[in-house]
Amino acid sequence: LGCHHVDPHFHVRVGNSVENRARAKGRPRTLFVHRDVVEAYIDYALERREILSAASVRDSSPHVFVNVRSEPRWLGRAMSYQSVKRLMDRCSRAIGHDLSGPHMLRHTFATRLLRGIDCDPVPIDVVQSLLGHASITSTRIYTHDVETAMKAATSALAPRPTPPMTASR
Repeated sequence: LGCHHVDPHFHVRVGNSVENRARAKGRPRTLFVHRDVVEAYIDYALERREILSAASVRDSSPHVFVNVRSEPRWLGRAMSYQSVKRLMDRCSRAIGHDLSGPHMLRHTFATRLLRGIDCDPVPIDVVQSLLGHASITSTRIYTHDVETAMKAATSALAPRPTPPMTASR
């Protein structure tokens, strides 16, 4: 494919999709992922190909997620936002946690990186690049509950030792 990256990653393309009316904003970018994500996607792609070929549907969509369990006229076509939302709702019920929609995953991803939740904290400019934001202002929207984080940061500082006060006249 001509890609020079060796680490596990996906390429995010920008543009309008006629197929599902989605519009990727920003600029094309590389999304580095854990090797397990690539392995899981390969499993999905193989299952997708198998299901679609059994239904005599050509797997030609460039989209990451396509309909594989729906009425025949939608098979192999990009999932619409509503389809992805229904999938998220099913996942929400299965894990017992509210996932308000697919975009919430971007917020969770950014917040975890910025706060160092289950990882070392990542500088905001790196998160900006990962999200494909042209402006740091857009990335700051993803810094949820900053006040609580600021209080925790200042509380974590050890107090500076001070000499005892002496009485003076």
